[in-house]
Amino acid sequence: AKAKIFVQPSDAELFETLERDAEALMDLDAGRLLSVLERACAIKAEVVSRDERESDLRMLLNFGHTMAHAVESLTGYRRVLHGEAVAMGMVVAARRSESLGLSPSGTADRIEVLAGELVWTSSIAVVGTSHRRLKEWRFTEKPAVF
Repeated sequence: AKAKIFVQPSDAELFETLERDAEALMDLDAGRLLSVLERACAIKAEVVSRDERESDLRMLLNFGHTMAHAVESLTGYRRVLHGEAVAMGMVVAARRSESLGLSPSGTADRIEVLAGELVWTSSIAVVGTSHRRLKEWRFTEKPAVF
């Protein structure tokens, strides 16, 4: 699931392709799936080649992971799949970016809808973790990208 949603909304064409072809991707349409995976890998390779030491641009590849690691830790690494947790983190990060005026309004909603179509296989709206506990968790593993 991670490969399917691992794209940044800044690659508008790919993001729109994911939105448009979500059903075909979930049905494992080989042509569409290959095209999306090739583009996602090309994006990742470009980012890594431009920032081999993870000093700035490469932090984009951590998009969603800060909150994901908090959710995974607080749920004992059992109740939420990694891809689901990353998708949750992407929505949280996008909402924060929108609130700071760094991302267009509606981006988080688009990510949330797409995650519902491609990633979330279980009910993860609450995952048994309170907002207070998430706020208390120290984000130490990956730098936050908002």
